[in-house]
Amino acid sequence: MPRPPFQFSTIYVRSISVALSSAVILKLLAASLSSPKLAQPDDLLWFFSQRQVLMLASLLELVVVLLLAKWRSQKRSFELILWLGAVFLLYHVFNSLVGGHNESHCNCFGGFLSRFENIASLGITAWMLSGSLVMLLKKATPQENS
Repeated sequence: MPRPPFQFSTIYVRSISVALSSAVILKLLAASLSSPKLAQPDDLLWFFSQRQVLMLASLLELVVVLLLAKWRSQKRSFELILWLGAVFLLYHVFNSLVGGHNESHCNCFGGFLSRFENIASLGITAWMLSGSLVMLLKKATPQENS
């Protein structure tokens, strides 16, 4: 039986999985380093060190990647991606409001991407939010049978 052609929605979910998997690897590598900066409290979640926030974020991202791989429902996958994108966006917004990100870049990828971390982080967040919203709206509109 021939395989059905790839749909954009499948490629979208896989691209999010790859981006999140890459972020998990970078965060875990960063958390394993002995940087004194990582021992400091996080600007927003002050009751956690920056190392702990990296580890918690990587755990959350890993759970999302595993759920995306397991779930067959695209609607649930899009909703999960939208939720995680909203969490990332809220973290960045609140972090900037409380005076975080005083440096030239965020620490979202453990410092490995240097000055490009803000661009990469916000780009992935925008991709997660816009793509999942478009996919959910597309699924909500009735499709004509061809």
